[in-house]
Amino acid sequence: MKRRINLSGRHFRPLVAAVGVGVLALATATGAAAAPVGVPVTSPGGVTMWGGADDNQRDGVPTRGSIAAIAAGDHHSVALTTDGHITAWGHSAWGERDGVPTGGGFTAIAAGEDHAVALTADGHIAAWGSSEFGQQDDLPARGGFTRIAAGTYHGLALTPEGTIVDWGSEEYGQRADVPTDGGFTAIAAGNFHSLALTTDGHITMWGGSAEGQRDGLPTEGGFTAIAAGEDHSLALTADGHIVIWGSNEYGQRTGAPTGGGFTAIAGGFRHSVALSADGTITAWGNNENGQLGGVPTGDGYTAVAAGAYHSIALGAQTASTGSLGSLTGS
Repeated sequence: MKRRINLSGRHFRPLVAAVGVGVLALATATGAAAAPVGVPVTSPGGVTMWGGADDNQRDGVPTRGSIAAIAAGDHHSVALTTDGHITAWGHSAWGERDGVPTGGGFTAIAAGEDHAVALTADGHIAAWGSSEFGQQDDLPARGGFTRIAAGTYHGLALTPEGTIVDWGSEEYGQRADVPTDGGFTAIAAGNFHSLALTTDGHITMWGGSAEGQRDGLPTEGGFTAIAAGEDHSLALTADGHIVIWGSNEYGQRTGAPTGGGFTAIAGGFRHSVALSADGTITAWGNNENGQLGGVPTGDGYTAVAAGAYHSIALGAQTASTGSLGSLTGS
């Protein structure tokens, strides 16, 4: 099994999630178009969870309903309630749970490896958890942002004009190579790479590329949503087909569903998750920790998010602890 060491000597397990995509980076469905992961859905519900559980990923899973948005990090997860309050559960060695901002009024969330970010109604960014690579110290002070995304150790925010602001780690060009023009409509952050979507649906990518992150990067336009995993990325077409590029070491690309009709995508460490129009969930890629075997059955799910070895979904039910899947991994 490939083990890549990151800047701090700890293994990467994203992401994910991103507002404006996905992780760490990802999309959820609201009506005909895909909305970014971490953005509230129109049908709030309860959290269902599956995959790895050896590193406290299920500690404190919310049992209440009225959850409107979800995001998944390394071994922690974040949820946004309908009244704009934030709840977090799972691992908290870096304050992923203890540092959650109090009060309501938040409108979006995103989760990185050991940190998370949230967006206020006036477009200011709050962050908590680890800041060893500037995840909080370099946080933009201005407001007015419309979307956020969190990678392993870096973050992105989108202005109303479609320009991108970044902060955090710069070791692999996550910041130096950020596009300087405007007109972007979505952002996603993976391990050491990021991507953005233009108004005509073309994808721009920057940051790390040593692990094949750009292999097969689509050059055509017309995409409606983007998401980022560790070394792979995903995009959704207007008719709901999924396009994937980057690493395929664990079937991140070859295992993807071939049909259309999907409305949401999420990229985890070495696995991905997609949501269909009827609210059923499909997963593919690595399964060493039950990422695939424990996928919830049934329909009616409204959002998905993928962490390192665990995934979460938002269902119409009042609340659920979900399928436990494999408990053998972290």
